[in-house]
Amino acid sequence: MSHPRVVRRSLATASTLGVLVTLGAAAAPSASASVASTSWGSTATLATSIQGATLTGNAPASAPVRLAVTLKPQNAVAEQAALRAMYQPGSATFHQFLTPAQWEAAYAPTSAQVSAVTSYLSNNGFTGVSVQGDRLLISAAGTVGDAEQAFNTTIGNYKLPNGSTFRANISGAQVPSSLAGIVQAVVGLSNWRLPTPQPVLMTQSAASRSAAKTAARRVAAARHAGTNGTPAGNPVIPNEIPPEDFQNTYDATGTPTGARTAVALFTQGAVMGGRAVPDIAMDADPNVATAAEIYVNGTPTGVGGTSLSSPLALGSWARLQSGHGNKLGMAAIDFYALYDKVNPSLGDTSPVPGFTDIVGGNNGGYTATPGYDEVTGIGALDIAALNPVIAGS
Repeated sequence: MSHPRVVRRSLATASTLGVLVTLGAAAAPSASASVASTSWGSTATLATSIQGATLTGNAPASAPVRLAVTLKPQNAVAEQAALRAMYQPGSATFHQFLTPAQWEAAYAPTSAQVSAVTSYLSNNGFTGVSVQGDRLLISAAGTVGDAEQAFNTTIGNYKLPNGSTFRANISGAQVPSSLAGIVQAVVGLSNWRLPTPQPVLMTQSAASRSAAKTAARRVAAARHAGTNGTPAGNPVIPNEIPPEDFQNTYDATGTPTGARTAVALFTQGAVMGGRAVPDIAMDADPNVATAAEIYVNGTPTGVGGTSLSSPLALGSWARLQSGHGNKLGMAAIDFYALYDKVNPSLGDTSPVPGFTDIVGGNNGGYTATPGYDEVTGIGALDIAALNPVIAGS
């Protein structure tokens, strides 16, 4: 839904998010002369849309905000062409990655573009304007009123069914048309935080730990029964296993260790509507999957959460990078190149070498399905099957 410019206004009663946004747009009084004379362009920062949120009124104009304005790279078409060539076997620049300085010289926003944005922020009351080294991000401090004026939006207070509150923009952020080709997005208009799962500590007897290790190895062996060693289905893994046995779960035995990779850069992920978009699936929730058995103050316990899945993913990628001389670049680009090669059309769900497609379960908002889905991404890694095919992706 598009939202014409809405100047600051009072909201007498609370209503649902969708209704208030609609009524607000329709009932907005005329903007000030300076605003009315400005031609505006959209950014990637959209109107707030948090399920169940109720708008209760205007955020105080004097409330402090700290924003990050992200800028668009210049020569974007050329940048994308160069990126594709870096990952295309046979290309003259295959795996010839740019240094930060080379990227900045070719594709970073120009000094003039940065100056235009910093001046605009300062002229609209923002202070502490600071530019990141690669010139892709500018941070600044101001007030809700400053942000509303600068980005042609209105910021409201919201309440969730659990009683928590947050502040957010009720319409998309805009910038003057002269800056529309420079500014990508405005981060910080909303202070809503994604709910954080709380991992649960688990304990296990010595006998059950031994049984779990045996089960983990049995699962790893069973993976080789299907095409590419990656049969689709629900993840079937034991209740708790020692960390070293995850190499069996993800079929890493016999592949290079990650000893040659100091930093495993996995991806620069996108965040859509407050949640991360999944690329792959790794073990996390100790309540429904496998907790890692570690020692806490000398006591063996089982822990999970993203504190487990993140190092599993990065460790897996470090193995692959070490096996290929640290020349694979970004994991997500390689993964999706493999996926697109097997599934070139929207809706294709053929098995992808090196991945186990997860087709059961949900995360409360989305359901796992054959092929890529918003719960498990492409699927779980089979490192041994992925290792020989990743280099040619």
